[in-house]
Amino acid sequence: MAVRDKQPDPCLLAVIGGGAAGLTAAITAAAWLAEQSPSVLDQLRESCGLGQALPIIILEKNDRAGRRLLVTGNGRCNLSHQPLDHRHYFSQSAPFIQGPLQRFDLEATLDWFSRIGLACRTEPDGRVFPNSLQAASVLDILRQEAERLGIEIITDCDVEQLRESQPLYLGDRPLDAHHKWQIKTRDRRTFIASRVVVATGGLSYPSLGGSESGHQMMRQLGYPVTRMFPSIVQIKTETDWVRGLAGSKFEGRAALLRDGSPLRCEDGEVLFTRYGVSGPPVLQLARPVSACADDPASLQRLRLELDFLPDWTDDACLSWMIMRRHHHPSLELADFMTGLLPKRIGQALLKLSLNRSLGLPCSVLTESDYAAIVHQIHHTQLAVEGTLGWDQAQVTAGGLDVSSFRPNTLASRRHEGLYAAGELLDVDGDCGGYNLQWAWSSGHLAGLSAVRDLVAANQSSGRSHTGRRRRSGK
Repeated sequence: MAVRDKQPDPCLLAVIGGGAAGLTAAITAAAWLAEQSPSVLDQLRESCGLGQALPIIILEKNDRAGRRLLVTGNGRCNLSHQPLDHRHYFSQSAPFIQGPLQRFDLEATLDWFSRIGLACRTEPDGRVFPNSLQAASVLDILRQEAERLGIEIITDCDVEQLRESQPLYLGDRPLDAHHKWQIKTRDRRTFIASRVVVATGGLSYPSLGGSESGHQMMRQLGYPVTRMFPSIVQIKTETDWVRGLAGSKFEGRAALLRDGSPLRCEDGEVLFTRYGVSGPPVLQLARPVSACADDPASLQRLRLELDFLPDWTDDACLSWMIMRRHHHPSLELADFMTGLLPKRIGQALLKLSLNRSLGLPCSVLTESDYAAIVHQIHHTQLAVEGTLGWDQAQVTAGGLDVSSFRPNTLASRRHEGLYAAGELLDVDGDCGGYNLQWAWSSGHLAGLSAVRDLVAANQSSGRSHTGRRRRSGK
């Protein structure tokens, strides 16, 4: 038997996507409306055809909202970064990023979290975390605030189509004072909203709901989407000797080279894996690798260079080795680097730099051997073969072309009443809290703009109708 569509109830604002940006958009919109005068709200109810409530809903395709928040910052939820340097963001339109980040900056974000009940702390390296160091705390606070404000979160709700509803007219007068949007789900549910914020996220973490569904939905409305590729992801390299070091790590420096010239270098903990390398410095370097992963010729120009002792000069390394040999000349080369580097890493560097058996005593080392070892310590290079895929990527680079949206409101330039926020847009940042800050900032701006624009349009419509009545009365 065919399923008949039920006549949907209208809502004031529908947020498609219940992640960080979507939750922020809905909470911001509901909180702002709660501060308005009764007369403004009564007029809004009447013009939008609503009852006593001013419903704001979140449509989330997963079985619960905010699942991806739980894995951010290794489960600690790296909320933002202090200071918030805009140079850590990427987009085909860099000026666009300034609008949301300036209108809801780090100070405003931390104040907002404090007001809704979340205490935060800043680490010495600038990363901002919840004081509990638990991502679940952040999600709980957001859910509690949404519940307090009467926001309805509808889960298992996979939206597949968004389209404008044609207004009904009585003569030349529209029965609906405001633009309406019709939202259809895969299980044939329909929702009607005066304003819509799309915050469906990107392709990263498909196991947690990441997909291209939001981009496909926006393409149907004519919105261009830039090329998307994984960002903040592990790098694949040659594995001839790397595989044997899987699980070993060191505090050092990683640099990405193109044709021998450095593109970027990062310090921190580097981890060897069976497929290449990982760790925070490597994740920061992955974006340009991923961007050219489909171009073998471009990949061949890239090298990953590792410096195992970036704070040691060549002379300091040489002095240590000479002292080590002098103190223990019979020590086997297999144990020679112990005390300076992790044992397996030290052995690997000696194999790469020397054509000798590691069973020989260190007394066999010559000046040229010392020079080769020192060079290997500071300049070990690996051929780059690409990155891991979406299942390991933390962020989506690329997305909905930002030229279709206004940076001061995140309102669409093409359709009235439509807004976008979060990872869906062609904006991504480095690891360290920058991507979640974009979610808070863009979600806040989109949600606030949606209800402010709606009230302003309602008041303008009211003045227009009053003016026509007065003129007709004359």
